[in-house]
Amino acid sequence: MHRDSAVAWTGATRPRHPTAIRFRWKYRDERLSAAGRGQARIAPPDSLRLDYVATLGVKSGAGVVVGDSVQWADPEKDFRSLVPAIPMLWAALGFVPPPADTAALFGRTDAGRDAHGWTLRVVAGADTLEYVLTVGRDRVLAAQWRRAGKVVAASTTRFDASALPTTARIDLPVLTQEVNTAVREAMEGRLGLRLAGEQTADALVRGRIARYDPDVPVVIQPGVGNVNVTQRQVQLTVDVEIIDQRDGKPLWKRQGLTVTGEYQPPQEADGRKKALDKLVTEIVDGAQSQW
Repeated sequence: MHRDSAVAWTGATRPRHPTAIRFRWKYRDERLSAAGRGQARIAPPDSLRLDYVATLGVKSGAGVVVGDSVQWADPEKDFRSLVPAIPMLWAALGFVPPPADTAALFGRTDAGRDAHGWTLRVVAGADTLEYVLTVGRDRVLAAQWRRAGKVVAASTTRFDASALPTTARIDLPVLTQEVNTAVREAMEGRLGLRLAGEQTADALVRGRIARYDPDVPVVIQPGVGNVNVTQRQVQLTVDVEIIDQRDGKPLWKRQGLTVTGEYQPPQEADGRKKALDKLVTEIVDGAQSQW
């Protein structure tokens, strides 16, 4: 495989936007086995914070990764046991780090699979790092980390074919409907406007949901081997504009309008309602500013 091809392929998986990925995990070695839930908050191009908790909350922890190194972890021993190789962590989240300049590359395309598949084998000294990516009805990313020929860690991650994981735990159509309902009720109730069809309306309110993050930690109480989040926050970002139907020009426009709503876990709906209240207030104030 030519290095440029490998770099281009890995680059296509690189995170482009701040993203939060919620996941379930399982861990097993010669001494113990465990499972639980976690969340990775990714800041492009190469940084993330990983928070995890074991079943029933018996143990939890967090760590910050930049590139291929751990910058901070608590408790450090547990984090390094759960994440034996940083490239494995990135691969499990759907992102393939580019091969080092000193690595030897071997690869192939698998035309016999549904759509296209790639296998990239990176050999660097005594260590072997292997990624397998298949794109078809399902998107599967499998990875192995080997030392001296022995597999010490492995992961398989499966994503919906339409997209990589998003930050939204609530279904996007449901969230969109909630936003539409909140805006419509605010326009009718606060401004006394009447709903009309697009062809007969004096003005149009258009928008799209750019980002939805349902559980940003706000208040954290650290402890020995434990991180307790007592307050979280919903963050909703939208692009919205009010169009004058007479000339087709925007009366008011906001790109990247972000509103928040705090809540006590697990009452995410309370935080979402607070965020929606703030959103409609921003839109109503924007509309009134043009009168």
